[in-house]
Amino acid sequence: RLSVCTFFAICMYNICFLEEGLFMKRKIRERARRGSGEFIGFSISIIFLLYLFLLVLSFTIYEISSQKIQNVSREVARDAIVCQSLEEARNVVNLEAKTYLGPNKNIKKVRTKVNYSEDVEEKWVKGGLIDVEISATIKTYEPITTKRVHSITTIMIERTEEDD
Repeated sequence: RLSVCTFFAICMYNICFLEEGLFMKRKIRERARRGSGEFIGFSISIIFLLYLFLLVLSFTIYEISSQKIQNVSREVARDAIVCQSLEEARNVVNLEAKTYLGPNKNIKKVRTKVNYSEDVEEKWVKGGLIDVEISATIKTYEPITTKRVHSITTIMIERTEEDD
């Protein structure tokens, strides 16, 4: 049996505990409201910093891929000058450019052109000049830096059909 005093004591303890619990919940809510502005600012700054990191990474990918296209353009131009005709040079440049640039997953849509240089007789003769052009799209993680790059190498023909 519970006496009235014991019952009253238990009720008062529960009421005090409930009020204290409600009071603590209010304090937590107030702290959360005050901290929500800081959390939002922190979230925005993290997103901005991650975007800047992505932008730096994209520019790095763009520069490395652009340099690779220029190097391949010079390399295949050296292989083209020892061909015996313009058609053979076009085939060699197309095949080698796609072979060298194919494994790179950031370089897409490779196109090649081999033409006689301007102000030069359009004939495959030793000492003549040809333009080897390689163009490709560089895909990065960010749309601003995804662009098409052109690399043109002008080089002198070293071999003709008469040299054989």
